[in-house]
Amino acid sequence: EDIWWRVLGQNPWIEDWCRKHEGLTLYGEAYGQVQSLKYNAKPGELFFRAFDIWDGSRWLDVREFMELLPVDCRVPLVSILPYDESIAEMAEGKSLIADNIREGIVVKPMKERTHPEIGRVVAKIVSSAYLEM
Repeated sequence: EDIWWRVLGQNPWIEDWCRKHEGLTLYGEAYGQVQSLKYNAKPGELFFRAFDIWDGSRWLDVREFMELLPVDCRVPLVSILPYDESIAEMAEGKSLIADNIREGIVVKPMKERTHPEIGRVVAKIVSSAYLEM
């Protein structure tokens, strides 16, 4: 009854991908019949979208990640652009994969890097609508 075993059972592409990419680890999000936002899932239905890949020693850069996974297996890409504070506005609006609100966005550099004080450079901007739920 573990959610991750149920996700694996309902999304056979995950096992196929992992067998073809031994040594790589998918990181992602289970969604559907998980929380109040159902993402158009039928009762009991679960989905999975990857947001990162770990190769055992490093996180893959964005381009490497995109080359290894089909679009429908990864979280939606909102945009590729230089960072500025107006990016926060992109966290608002409708989901890119279903008829509900957008939960937010993840912001990260095209080339993975770390900062001596904060570690890995990646941030999540949660939408106001999601916070108000």
